[in-house]
Amino acid sequence: MSRHVLVSLTNALPGAEPEFERWYAAHIREVVDVPGVSPPERWKVAEEQADGMAAPTHTYLTTYGLDGDPGEIVSEIRRRRMTGEWVPREGIDPDTIKMWVFDRMPDPDVG
Repeated sequence: MSRHVLVSLTNALPGAEPEFERWYAAHIREVVDVPGVSPPERWKVAEEQADGMAAPTHTYLTTYGLDGDPGEIVSEIRRRRMTGEWVPREGIDPDTIKMWVFDRMPDPDVG
């Protein structure tokens, strides 16, 4: 089990969901090719949300397990994006991309 997880929150541009999905399918393969990155889990926000909660700001959530130094892995991801090694982004709203690394915490004792 990975000790770290990379979380990505994204939105497609309005009306560009098919382009976004095609691009994302290729992009996932690129990210997984980075040493230390595990295959992702993808999620789409559910229509039903709890009453009284803030409205979701993102439609898509992707998590990648990271095995190794998360700083080095994220630096390599950034390098590949910035040097143009990856397919150009398509259909994604670049102004709403959010990415963070989280460290695993001990499992709570829920006895």
